[in-house]
Amino acid sequence: METKHYTKNLLLTISTIFYPPLLALCFTLCLMLGGQIANAQLINTSFFKENLATVNPAVFDMEYLQYKLKNSAGGSFQEQWVGFSDDGEHQFTFNGFADVIPRKTNFIWGVNFTYDQAAAFQLVQFGIRGAVRMPIGTKYHNLSVGVNLGAGMNFLRVNKVTTVNDIDPLLSISDNRNLIGFYPKAGVGLYYYYYRDGRNSYFFGASLPNAIPMNFSYENNTIDTLANQYLFGYAILQHVSFQAGYRMYFGRDFIDISGWMKRAITEIDNASFPTQWNIFVKYHLNNIFWVGGGVVSSLKNESAMAQQGVLGAFGIDLPMASNGMLLQFGVSYYTDMGELQIHSNGTPELFVRVSRF
Repeated sequence: METKHYTKNLLLTISTIFYPPLLALCFTLCLMLGGQIANAQLINTSFFKENLATVNPAVFDMEYLQYKLKNSAGGSFQEQWVGFSDDGEHQFTFNGFADVIPRKTNFIWGVNFTYDQAAAFQLVQFGIRGAVRMPIGTKYHNLSVGVNLGAGMNFLRVNKVTTVNDIDPLLSISDNRNLIGFYPKAGVGLYYYYYRDGRNSYFFGASLPNAIPMNFSYENNTIDTLANQYLFGYAILQHVSFQAGYRMYFGRDFIDISGWMKRAITEIDNASFPTQWNIFVKYHLNNIFWVGGGVVSSLKNESAMAQQGVLGAFGIDLPMASNGMLLQFGVSYYTDMGELQIHSNGTPELFVRVSRF
């Protein structure tokens, strides 16, 4: 009986230690395989897991749990296509957010803002998110559900569009003017996490960041020929995203492994976009400094070029107990190693977040 009891305890200990990282690893491999067998590609999101709430409104970030934060505000700036520009126009994305975590509640409330510019085209989005978590069995296991509601607005600065024919009648209706479109935005998500202070922890998530697909087109109705009326069009694709991560401690140091993928689930004119997946690893030294790296990949198809690249990053997570504040700062640089390499020198990103605990 003692031997059986010892064996049972030993197996339980082994499964407790190795099951969560193996599960997270399997999930990460699924993300990688999903990028090889599916067909969807979307614009890059932030490389920092601290920005996961922008794609999953149910996220309770690990730093929120680690430092028992009351509120937080931050943002990221990502320069796209460095070395490739249209008449000096920058290609960049800015994300800003703020969250409030009321004490002794299971709720989190936040606002988020996104501005994306690609030469003559600008996209502005604003949203409000709310999430609630529910303990499962113990206080360490939690499942949360979240919703993000908002609106977006797009601009096409026609005066920035260069054409072969300077008197193109398609552009004459809006010369030196902006074309503007408005649309609703909604997102939903689920998020499960296991977290204990100073112990190995992990999380899984699934979300629909864009639950409402939208199509836009601008036309010149003064042109008699239907084929010549089309001026400009684009789509807000409905897509799905999955996220997973694992934190492993080594004394005061720890490693964060996170992965996420995104896949379009709507199509435009039979065009498909390859699934994109990101894997990022950070090593935290003395719970303050960190360095990291990762890979980004998608496969080529008839509608899009492949994206294959690597990134490096470093930063600090600086708690200031005397002020009850946490300062987070990070810099990453991504370089493409595939077909897109000829169009861009790289993608730098800057992330800053200030929180109170």
